[in-house]
Parts: sequence; structure tokens; C-alpha cells
Amino acid sequence: MVWNPPNGRPHDILKTKVSIVFIKLSIAMEASNQIQTAVILISLSIGVLISLRSFYGFFSESTYKAFDRIVANVFIVSLYAQVIFIVYVFTNFSFNYEESLKAIEHAALIIFATILTQGGRLITIRSNDNSVKFKFRSIYYGLATGLLIYAYVITLNLSFS
Repeated sequence: MVWNPPNGRPHDILKTKVSIVFIKLSIAMEASNQIQTAVILISLSIGVLISLRSFYGFFSESTYKAFDRIVANVFIVSLYAQVIFIVYVFTNFSFNYEESLKAIEHAALIIFATILTQGGRLITIRSNDNSVKFKFRSIYYGLATGLLIYAYVITLNLSFS
């Protein structure tokens, strides 16, 4: 004997439950894309600010201030947040082959940018000369910002395709 629900056949209820799961998954994926885009834009803004401030500080021979250190720390925290977010996306969502390659490239760029900024931070902490601090910050943070711009382009292509 087959159980017949009052509003339809058993496989109709199964189809409804499966479609609800897919709708929830697509909403979660869309929300994660929006959050990722916001975090990348914040990181890019801070990265451009740090790079411009470092170039200005190097060429104008200004002093390295607490504001510079705080902004650099916020930039590094935003990069670590991106790495954590990438791990979350990789473990909870599945991609097709082309999207997987783009996502792996994006993750590698973000991790490399994080390593670059951490290296630049270590050099600036150990140095006492302001021009050396600004010079290495402009190199390391500038390269990391360039990688972030490229990673953002990949993310935009990934979300529009």
C-alpha cells in the first residue's frame, strides 16, 4: 500500500523539498558572493590608500605614524578575512570545472597577497628608518594591491559567467 498525501503524490512532495534545498543553496551562494565582493572592495580601498600613502611618505620623507600602522593592520585583517571566506566557500559550495579553476586562482592570489603584506609588515616593524618603512610598504603592499585587483577581476568574471 502506497501512502498518498492529501495535496499530491509522494514524489511531488520530494520534488518540492529538493527544490526548496536548491533555492536555499542558491540564496546562500548569492549572499556569499555579495559578502565576498564587499570584503574585496574594502580591502582594495584600504590597499590603494596604503600604497598611495607609502609612495607619498617615501618621496616626501614624512614620518611613519600610528595611523599608518593601524591602517596596515586593518588591511592585513581584511586579507585574512578573505582567506577564511575562501575556505568557507570551497568547503560549502560546489563549482563546475571552469569555475573551480578560477576559484583556485583567486584563492592563490589572495593567499599570496596575504603573505606579501605579512612580509612587508615584518620589515616595517623591524626597521627604525621612516624611508625604509615607506619604501618596503610601497613595494609589498603595492604588489598585494595589484594582486587584489586581479583577483577582483577574476571574481567578477566568475560571478557574471
